[in-house]
Amino acid sequence: IQLQAVHTALGPEDIERLSQSLPSARIHFSEFRRALISKMRLYDMSLAEVTELMSQILTESEFNSFESAVTSELQHTSKADLREGVLKILKNIMGPKIDWSRITNCVQRKEETVNEYTVRFCQTAVTYSGIVDDSESVLDDKGPLVRIWSDGLVAEYRKALAFLDLTWSNRTLRSNLDCLATWERVSDVKARVKIAAASFQVNTKNQQKRPKREGNCHYCGKLGHWMKECRKNKKYVKEINSVNQLLLSLLATLKQTLPTTPNSWGSLLRC
Repeated sequence: IQLQAVHTALGPEDIERLSQSLPSARIHFSEFRRALISKMRLYDMSLAEVTELMSQILTESEFNSFESAVTSELQHTSKADLREGVLKILKNIMGPKIDWSRITNCVQRKEETVNEYTVRFCQTAVTYSGIVDDSESVLDDKGPLVRIWSDGLVAEYRKALAFLDLTWSNRTLRSNLDCLATWERVSDVKARVKIAAASFQVNTKNQQKRPKREGNCHYCGKLGHWMKECRKNKKYVKEINSVNQLLLSLLATLKQTLPTTPNSWGSLLRC
């Protein structure tokens, strides 16, 4: 669809209304630039009208620079050249100031998450790279911005990225960010499992052993020990065992059969 130019002079109210309809030149310069060129073409704006429009958008110092530039460069140009010239001058005044050192110095802080760092990196790249217009373009970039973003990650994430995908440098920043997010979730689950296991082990070690029940000896009738631990009982059992051993020894010596009656036991003991 081609828009037909409207050959109608714009009054002060029209200029003011037009300035309010444009996107912010400072926050969304690319969108502002596209909207401005569309309006200039639609209303077939003259140099005077464009200058009046810019007086309501630019700061005083910016407007002085703009007015001086258009007066010296665009005074006798065609409407088509006027539009291109205005955009070029505005870019020099308000456009991104290319400074790659500002981008390479944008690194992840210790307290920052990867997402927080990425948001800040995208804003810096839009402002100082001169090759992208918005954050979405940074996330979809496969060029040098991906490598610079990776270099800015803290060591743990930088090493993880190279380990997770050997082709990470050929992928978009967005896909690498998603890859790290998945790895971070899995690592977090594993860490929580390890912490829970360690906590269970510590709690088990710290549990007090159940106190022994107080003994009640059925042999001597005293408290504090059981029958199998009773010294008197052990002494008695030892004596019985000694007597049995003696009897067995005597029987073996006499080569007699084991007595079967009490009288036989008595006669044997008298011997």
